[in-house]
Amino acid sequence: MLLLAQKYLYKTISIVRQFDLAFFSTPKDVLDYINSYDEGERQANLEQSFRILFQLNNYVLPGLYILIDLFSLLTGEIQLLALLLVGAIHIYINVMQLPMVKRYFK
Repeated sequence: MLLLAQKYLYKTISIVRQFDLAFFSTPKDVLDYINSYDEGERQANLEQSFRILFQLNNYVLPGLYILIDLFSLLTGEIQLLALLLVGAIHIYINVMQLPMVKRYFK
């Protein structure tokens, strides 16, 4: 079902944007697709991506730490796997921002 929906969306993109996006796209393919946007769409996409990343990094993940700690207190067991997963996601987000910072300060 999900693959059919993805195929339909890619076909719609192909018709509307005249951009043939591969069914199993690589990050470079998606970047080429995003670069085909006009300036207004690119700016809106950038702002939305920034908001999502900011909220995830500053509100959602710290909230998950609190919920996991609360759950650990209620059950009396340390939820180590959950803490490690949330921590790994948090670290991944911050490490993946380093190339952007390096490019800016070059």
